[in-house]
Amino acid sequence: MRFYESAEELGLPVFFHSGSADGLESILSYGQPYLLDEVARTFPELKIVIGTMGVPFVEQTLSMAAKHKNVYADLTINPSRVWQVYNTVIAAHEQGVMDKLLFGSGYPQGKAEECIETLLGFNKLLGDTNLPAVPRGNIRNIIERNTLELLGIKKDLAKPEQKEISSNA
Repeated sequence: MRFYESAEELGLPVFFHSGSADGLESILSYGQPYLLDEVARTFPELKIVIGTMGVPFVEQTLSMAAKHKNVYADLTINPSRVWQVYNTVIAAHEQGVMDKLLFGSGYPQGKAEECIETLLGFNKLLGDTNLPAVPRGNIRNIIERNTLELLGIKKDLAKPEQKEISSNA
């Protein structure tokens, strides 16, 4: 808890990645996003990012983002799993947390361009079905949002570091 207190005081976001759930050694119970509820409640100014949507606990991640103003989710796109992307984005749209999703490519699994295409193009796959769609503007907002600003990360680009040149050089 001291770590979270320090991060909150410094205005630093904390990124949680549950790792891969594929390995036999992985302990799924440690990666459940609801375990961050106490941290989010105790440190309401601490920006918390749940990596890769907390897979395989996507619904818990969406619930945490909906419950806490300081909890966000990294929507890492896997271009080979379009159906998973569709279901995740639809669920986020239905829960009203599209503004809490942060774009991620999961590089090297996916290149940014491929991931953007996957995200922008999945509505086209619906064709003449009756499946719900997400407004394109909401999807574009995920890609175009200023994540650094949203997370309170300030980078002063106007004053690049200047190295002093020694007169003895």
